Amino acid sequence: MSLITRKSKTNEKIAVSPARDVYLDNEEDAGESVISGNEYMPFFDMSKKQGIRCLYSGSTGSGKSYMARKAIEQIKPKKVYVFSSIDDGDYDNLKCDVMKVDLNALMARTGCNVHDIYEQMENKCLAVFDDILSFGTKLAKPYLELRLIMLQKSRHRGQSVFVVEQTAQAGNAKGAREVLLNCQYFYCFPRNNFRAFNNLAKIYLGLNDKQIEHMKGLGRFVMINKNYPSYYVSSKEVGMI
Repeated sequence: MSLITRKSKTNEKIAVSPARDVYLDNEEDAGESVISGNEYMPFFDMSKKQGIRCLYSGSTGSGKSYMARKAIEQIKPKKVYVFSSIDDGDYDNLKCDVMKVDLNALMARTGCNVHDIYEQMENKCLAVFDDILSFGTKLAKPYLELRLIMLQKSRHRGQSVFVVEQTAQAGNAKGAREVLLNCQYFYCFPRNNFRAFNNLAKIYLGLNDKQIEHMKGLGRFVMINKNYPSYYVSSKEVGMI
């Protein structure tokens, strides 16, 4: 048994993806059947109608945007809004309606404010905020404001929010507290920047040193669901926390 895996008392349904239901009976079964076939499978609870709020946190080049794209491909939302400071094609050619939004240009052209724009966004959409702090303080302001509105209100409209940020920004930047409080899922890359992951996991996710060290050896990424029942998923194993 791993340091942070325990047997479920019942055949408890802990996560649902569009491709399969995931049941944890014991850690051996989970390690063999849940991960095989697609290490990028997002293990989000799709049974709820309140949308998904997920933070992808890692250093440059860790694969944050790539993992976010893979999750979008599995979830298949009808509408995706992309707010990003970079345009390197990470969200191109998705099999859904993708709108890349220059928020400052849109506001200048239409005279709308951030609240007006949010009200015009579709219900059950997915919004990606990717590296928006790289815009700089002034240009990033409306993106941060819209992100905060969505984190606080999107549940009522079935909207989902993906926040893709560098690890250092995720813990220290303006608006970080709201992201950490409102996100349920955390995709982290421990090997890419273990010190930053250690701080995030210990301070904001409540993990202890043994749990954190164990996750360091679980492969490229680890996804943590902080809400009850709390669990983690990696390319090597699944476990309860």
